[in-house]
Amino acid sequence: MSRVQLKLARPPAPKPRIPELERFAKEAGVKIVSCDAHWGGKFAYTTSDAPNCKFCGFRSEAAAYRHWLADTFGAVASKALLKLLARASDPAKESSK
Repeated sequence: MSRVQLKLARPPAPKPRIPELERFAKEAGVKIVSCDAHWGGKFAYTTSDAPNCKFCGFRSEAAAYRHWLADTFGAVASKALLKLLARASDPAKESSK
């Protein structure tokens, strides 16, 4: 008889907060607002060009900012922009190159 072992899935580690991304998003007109619990998260974002729309269901403000970035610029461009913003917020990485 064989044994079946179940591995419990760990929740993914939260991604680090990038202050430069928050500053960039705020300059672009993004506002973080709260949403109801039935949306699956505590945070939502709205933009200045569509103030009547809320994009809900994020568990952190950082997740809402990252989703706005990917939704606005696309997957590939948002990854590149995140790398640039992360480098700008951590000057130690720049000087080590």
